[in-house]
Amino acid sequence: MAEENKLSTTVRIDLLPNPASPAKIGRTPKPISSVTRMDWKQPGRTPDYVARSRYQELLQSLYDATLVTKLDGSIIDTNTRASKFLQHEKTALMSMSISDMISGADEALIQKVRENLERERFTVIQAFCVRKDESFFPAEIAVSRIRLDEPCLCFFIRDTTIRVEAEARVLLEHQALQLSASGAIIADVDANVIYANNAFSLLVGNDDEATLMGRDLRELVTQPEGLSGLVAAALETEGAVEMDLVIARGDVQQPVRFTAAANWSPDGEPLGIAFSVEAL
Repeated sequence: MAEENKLSTTVRIDLLPNPASPAKIGRTPKPISSVTRMDWKQPGRTPDYVARSRYQELLQSLYDATLVTKLDGSIIDTNTRASKFLQHEKTALMSMSISDMISGADEALIQKVRENLERERFTVIQAFCVRKDESFFPAEIAVSRIRLDEPCLCFFIRDTTIRVEAEARVLLEHQALQLSASGAIIADVDANVIYANNAFSLLVGNDDEATLMGRDLRELVTQPEGLSGLVAAALETEGAVEMDLVIARGDVQQPVRFTAAANWSPDGEPLGIAFSVEAL
């Protein structure tokens, strides 16, 4: 079982872009002496012209930009999506190496990829790919083997620009919420806390935000029925609703104003409720 787990591990490799060493267009990659050539031709196999036709049909239908390389990383085939992503014609790509396409890649990376595949480990590279104009885009690159006339590698490139930008935006928004002087809460549709910022924690007299996770917001106010009504109103409108309530902090009762707005899925299902809380 331990051996199975070992072999099924996905190896993730993170590469940072190297602006000081832009892609060298048309460079011929140096062969690696340790590459072992293998003959995978077998009797009774599908005729070459049929296999090639099916292979090309599959290659061109792939959603990801795909580069097929020799074991030394030199590109021998591509699909149309690769030309679109990388801004090179197919003929130009086939005179280049995978290291021209992935910023920071070198022969050591190719060697590591081959070793992982020989051990039947999946390899995913988080890196930046280089376009013809030497601009970069973030990418997730899965690597596998394919049997053609000789052993080859397949690099499946997925542009993650939108995902990376979304993650950066979420991080900035989280930091903004944490630094906000107003209390901020995200709760599920049953008013259970999913997230609370530091300002809200201090407002309820709790200096540990983690202890608020999962708490019912109704437990924190002196008018639980009022909060239930606020939640119901937020789920019945696309805009924001507000209500003045009182938070109990031991012997201290703090009047506050809750502003609530529901978060909706594309199909109209409520995902949760965001609250802004201001002391009065």
